[in-house]
Amino acid sequence: MVPTPQPDHYRALGIARDSTPEQIRSAFRKLVLKYHPDRSKDPKTVDTFMRITAAYEVLSDPERKANYDRLLQLSTQPGQSTARPSAPRSSAASSSSRARQAPTSDAVERLREQLRRGKLFEAEITANEVLREDPKSGFAYGVLGDIARTRGDYPRASKMYAFALQMEPGNAHYLTRHLETLGILNQRTRSASGSGSSGSKAAAFLIGVVSVLLAGMFVATSPEKSALAGVTPVDTWTVGLLAVLALCGVAVGAALSIARLVDRFDATGATTMGRITPWVALMFVAVINFWASCFLFLVVSSVQRVFDSSTSRLLAAVGGVIAFLTLSALVSRQLDPLQVFLWGGNVSYVGAVCGWMVADALGAR
Repeated sequence: MVPTPQPDHYRALGIARDSTPEQIRSAFRKLVLKYHPDRSKDPKTVDTFMRITAAYEVLSDPERKANYDRLLQLSTQPGQSTARPSAPRSSAASSSSRARQAPTSDAVERLREQLRRGKLFEAEITANEVLREDPKSGFAYGVLGDIARTRGDYPRASKMYAFALQMEPGNAHYLTRHLETLGILNQRTRSASGSGSSGSKAAAFLIGVVSVLLAGMFVATSPEKSALAGVTPVDTWTVGLLAVLALCGVAVGAALSIARLVDRFDATGATTMGRITPWVALMFVAVINFWASCFLFLVVSSVQRVFDSSTSRLLAAVGGVIAFLTLSALVSRQLDPLQVFLWGGNVSYVGAVCGWMVADALGAR
């Protein structure tokens, strides 16, 4: 059988076949800066960029690179054409082949329904089932990319979005998701090599910690009188406490975003189908009661067997802030620590989401 000619990924990146992993990464970063679609209005740039990213996805993975090198060697070796006459296939075999290649409409519809209901674990199984019968399903690859990204597995998410793009080259949604995850991976690579913005991340973390410490000191020593005397659940709260809860939330949310411990906010809001994710719905619950949203998050995540890494980190950070401010309220003569513990998370969580959104919008990442 004559080997299928392989695209020359080495030529796409402009490197030799014996290039080291660092040389591959370096060449890719330079080409991304040159051919990124956001930097050029030339429609051909998108095609060039896709060839570059496809090449990098293969050559940056040792296993895929080894397989590719073997295929490339076979396709370029002379005298390897040893095709044999193939026997005519029976009509039954042809029919079976067509059945395997036919779109699995039932499985795709089941996959859509699972996504609508937020059943991500079942959706992952169904997406893989779709791909076994229809390997060219860009939608299934996109779903797997979303699930991997939810778990914080950005290398796998990037690969799944790249496959989805190969199946549907004109899909702007997959292109955006792929560029985002690829950007996260590149930032991590630069940080690991010491060339990233580690200073800004350390500064963001330090500012967040200092803000919470100062807030605790204020809560413990403030002589303010209650401003919500008529509101029974929080009748000891002061204006200063409300401000501190909100500002601490903003500081924590922004710090997590700048340190890249959470994904982009807009990426957590919708699935490949454009529907709201369960994690965004939990944000509305947190406005009513923060601890109830934490409980629901654990229940939903356990049932789905998929934990959203960004939401879990945000909830943990806000929970830590509230625990510290509750301890500070024990020293206060005015504030009831139980009220701070039970209801303070509502205000801080809203502030954290706002800080997260603002940091993203300002490009602080």
